[in-house]
Amino acid sequence: MTKSKSSSYYLGLMNNCDLPGSVIELVAFYVKDNGSDSIVSLAKTKGNMIYRMNETFMFNHNEHEKFGEVIEICNPWARHEFAFIALSDFEVLIKNLLAGYASNKVTSLSLDEKDRMDFKESSEENW
Repeated sequence: MTKSKSSSYYLGLMNNCDLPGSVIELVAFYVKDNGSDSIVSLAKTKGNMIYRMNETFMFNHNEHEKFGEVIEICNPWARHEFAFIALSDFEVLIKNLLAGYASNKVTSLSLDEKDRMDFKESSEENW
């Protein structure tokens, strides 16, 4: 694994991302903690949790019912802090961050909280 930069460095490269703050922070820490293994771990985690920091988590859907192959990132305590990023877009984002390039514009495939995998549980217990 290649030594990675600080999470602040990666946060600075994601100015073009149109994503909630907790989502951007989780991506920055994921790249910081995994470095060059960030891409490799995507192939190993299909259908599973990729990364978690505090309560915010990143899940690798190999077949989301609505979006297909996506990365879902959300905070169960924050109703609007979530994103669905196409796997191919997420891979490009990670490769750009590792190469030190500013990210292209990245947006969530959905703004509907009902698409979240934790919707039922979080809406009943946390919101």
